[in-house]
Amino acid sequence: MRNTLMLSTAVLFLALPGVASAQQTSAASVAVPALTGTIDFGYRGSSVDGDKARWERYRDLRDGAHTRIDLSKEKDSYGLRFRASNVGYHDQQYILDYNRYGQLKFSASWNSIPLNYSYNSMTPWKDTGNNVWTLDSAARTQVQNKVVGVLGIGTTAANYNQASIYRSIATVFPMQARRDVMSANLKWRFSEFTALNLAFSSTKKTGNQPYGASFAFSNGNELPMTLDNRTNDLTAALEWSDASKGMLRVAWDASWFNNAFTSLTWDNPLRATDFSNGKTPPAGPYDPSGYSNGNGPAYGRLALPPDNSLSTVSFLGLYKMPAHSTLNGQFALTTMKQNDTLIPWTTNANIANAAVYAFFPDLAALPRATAEAEVKGVNAMLNYATRPNKYFGFDMRYRYNDHRNVSEIFESRNNVRFDAVPEDVFTETEHFNIRRNTFETGVTFTGLKNTSVKAGYIFDDVKREGRAYSNMADYTYRVSVDTYGNQYVMLRGIYEHTKRIGDGLSLERIEEGGGQNALRFFDEADMDRNKGTTVLSFTPNSMMEVSVSFAGGKDIYKGEGHEFGLLDNVNTSWNGMFDFYPREGVSFGINGGYDKFSSLQRARNANPFSGVAGAYESWNDPNRNWNLDNDERVKNFGAYLDLIKAIAKTDIRFSYDYSDSDNAFVHSGPRIQALSTNTALTAGDSKPCATGLTSCFEALPHVTNTWQQMKVDLKHMFRPKIGVGLGYWYEKFEISDFATQNLADGTPRIDPLGAITTGYGNRPYKGQTGMVRLIVIF
Repeated sequence: MRNTLMLSTAVLFLALPGVASAQQTSAASVAVPALTGTIDFGYRGSSVDGDKARWERYRDLRDGAHTRIDLSKEKDSYGLRFRASNVGYHDQQYILDYNRYGQLKFSASWNSIPLNYSYNSMTPWKDTGNNVWTLDSAARTQVQNKVVGVLGIGTTAANYNQASIYRSIATVFPMQARRDVMSANLKWRFSEFTALNLAFSSTKKTGNQPYGASFAFSNGNELPMTLDNRTNDLTAALEWSDASKGMLRVAWDASWFNNAFTSLTWDNPLRATDFSNGKTPPAGPYDPSGYSNGNGPAYGRLALPPDNSLSTVSFLGLYKMPAHSTLNGQFALTTMKQNDTLIPWTTNANIANAAVYAFFPDLAALPRATAEAEVKGVNAMLNYATRPNKYFGFDMRYRYNDHRNVSEIFESRNNVRFDAVPEDVFTETEHFNIRRNTFETGVTFTGLKNTSVKAGYIFDDVKREGRAYSNMADYTYRVSVDTYGNQYVMLRGIYEHTKRIGDGLSLERIEEGGGQNALRFFDEADMDRNKGTTVLSFTPNSMMEVSVSFAGGKDIYKGEGHEFGLLDNVNTSWNGMFDFYPREGVSFGINGGYDKFSSLQRARNANPFSGVAGAYESWNDPNRNWNLDNDERVKNFGAYLDLIKAIAKTDIRFSYDYSDSDNAFVHSGPRIQALSTNTALTAGDSKPCATGLTSCFEALPHVTNTWQQMKVDLKHMFRPKIGVGLGYWYEKFEISDFATQNLADGTPRIDPLGAITTGYGNRPYKGQTGMVRLIVIF
């Protein structure tokens, strides 16, 4: 209804002879501007084998009408344009532009963007409203009572080929989400130097998306969480500008996010009632190991993204100085808030009671009822650039960012793990405050003919809370060369070297999460980085162009005590392109590339330190180390041919794209050797495999995919303003991914070991689309 109204209104608007025009004294004295444009409509049909949802992904390619409308009206004083495409589909778009030259600009749009996850997803849960997902109570009771022959979630190799009871009651459904974005922009220049800018957008997100939820290590669940949220963004700005002096802008930006659902609640597939061992606290009635063995609550609850707001006041200025110099800067103050009601400590009635509160008193009530969360932000930027002569230029830039969480600390001596086990562990929220200072400077030399050489330096200093390193600084040196003005050859290149040095390392931050004290996180670890890009283009004549490019980078993560985590990362990319224009209206081109991505990580397969004197400690055993070398190689190729009026009254366009990826997971190290030979490499350690096995290591297969797409479009104009178009699209996606499991008949498997899922995954497809359309130009 909304879209039909918008289309009708726009067409009527375009039919008007003018906008805000004076009263006409004589109809014959006013020249009515002509309505021009193109209407391209017809029929589109498709045939798809395989995963249709992944084939469509962000599109709606259902059989039906093909529509593309572009209408405009032009006059000396104003211009008006309306565009629409895919009318009535999930990816429809409408755009209206109005420009009263020198005075007013207005635009409005409606854009729908689907996200198609899977059309054959399955789930045994049912949404009873408000994102409360329930399971069949009779099935849950049978699983809880361990009825012979009834399997809830498989956990052993013997269960692998046994169907879960939930497989039989799962229903098939299409899992889709959609964003509908409405936006409007207005710029009113009410004087020669002053203008008002207003912008508003509203984004509505609906549908479902896969969402992970768990009760225990072997009770993972994936639900099709229902989406219903909206984000409204508003900008109001006053701007003064003088081309000879500079400009000043004062703005207010605000954003509001509203979620219809505050939490996700779902039934436990292993239990119909809260577990009780019949004991009194602190030995029960809960199971102290319920977080790992599944003896937990009847249902769980997770908090979802809360309603929140953001408000920013900013000042932006530009000043043009003598000697070809400019100074500009921006200063902004930001406030972010959210105050949603907090969800209770637990859903488990065997924990939420007075007897348990006597031993865990902080569980009797939350420290406060609502979040009362607030963050203050200060952002500033200052740029200066000068070019006093044709041989030399200098620029420098400073950026400041302060992210300060001013929320009251939320702390408790007790908490509940997985709604299954109360714990006497003190916890408090982290503020994660961040203060960042970045200084950048560079000099440009143009003394060489048709060549610019630039050298620069960047210092990026980050101070933050709640991470392993409290301080981190990047020191970057860069040099670049750029040739210009030569009609035959163009060369561009840049090289950067970065050294990152961390300070204030807290091993406690790493160890409190169960990590080895030799673990470092790649985004803050000490690092040396070298990267560069080179582009060479050759144009021997007006009919031909050849270009070759290379990009490469290498990160080495190091530092005192750094043994685990990401150790290095190496990326290279080669690309080539050839374009040929033998005559007007004819063009042909090909391109190809080869990319390689490689990373090395190290970890240790170990149990926590026992502290028993004389006992074997796997925690400290280097023979428990294992490495993962993750290598991906991607080949791509593309070609196109355009014949525009090469044949009388006819346009022909052809394109083909191809991409092939091979992703390898190569394991090595002493622990892999032990698993592969069923050998204990250290005295006191036990053999890793069951008795009778010579190996229990299973290498991960490569993940490979090949994608190709071909498009052909033909347009023939029988008359100057009437023609016909034919189109054909072919797309094929082949993939081998060990993370996606199907049953023998190709149905997605929802009950792998340790989980009940929706069956969503990467699957192949082959799709073909044909279009026939009538083209009217007026």
